[in-house]
Amino acid sequence: MHSLYERFYKGQIDFFDACDEYEQKYKEKITVPFPANAYVDLGKRYYQSGLDALERFSDLPDNLEILEIEGKISITIKDIPFIGFADLILRDKEKDEIIVIDHKSKSKFASATEQKKYARQLYLYSLYVKEKYGKYPSQLVFNMFRVGKIVKIPFNQKDLDEAVQWFVDTVSDIYMDLDFFDKIYLEYQNTGKDIAKFNQQDFFCNTLCSVREYCERSKSE
Repeated sequence: MHSLYERFYKGQIDFFDACDEYEQKYKEKITVPFPANAYVDLGKRYYQSGLDALERFSDLPDNLEILEIEGKISITIKDIPFIGFADLILRDKEKDEIIVIDHKSKSKFASATEQKKYARQLYLYSLYVKEKYGKYPSQLVFNMFRVGKIVKIPFNQKDLDEAVQWFVDTVSDIYMDLDFFDKIYLEYQNTGKDIAKFNQQDFFCNTLCSVREYCERSKSE
C-alpha cells in the first residue's frame, strides 16, 4: 500500500493501475496467513479493505502542495543520528502551513496513550521539517487507510519535547543493556509451564518470525 500511495502521488500510476496491481500482486506480497478468528475471515477483510482504500484514491485539493513523498530523513537529535522515511509531507499554500502524513493500516488506536506513542515518530520527523523548511508542521496526520479515517493531531511543543526525551532515553537504555536475554522465554518459564508446549503454541514464533524455519522454538523447525 505504501508503494502504491507513493507512485500514485508521484504521478507514476493512476487510480485504475493502482487497483489492478493490488489485485494482481496481493497474494505475491502477502505471504503470511492471518490468524484464525471465530467471527470473521481476517484475510478476506484486510484484502477488501485495502482495495476499498485504493478505490477512495483522489488527487489532493488544489491548496495542498506535495513537498516530499517517502523522503529520507537524516538528522541528528541530541548528538544521536536519526534516520527515517516520511510517507508524505504537504504544504497548505493558502495557510502556508506544513502537514506531515503517515499511512497506517491500523483501524484505530486503542487509546489516547497509544495514539501519543505512535505520534512520537511524526514529532521526530517535525525536527527535520523545521531544519529544512524553517518551521514546524502545523499538523501531524495519520491516514488510517484501511477504514478511510483521518486522525489529525495539532502540533504542540510539549509533545515534541517528550518525544525527543523518549528517543534519547530509549537509545541510552539500549547502550546500557549489555546482556540480551530471551525475555519471552524467561517470562513463560517463570509461570512453571512446559516450555516445549509453549514452543508449539506461540503465534509469533510459528507464524511471524522470519527465522521460524530454523529456530528450535518454532514448530516449523
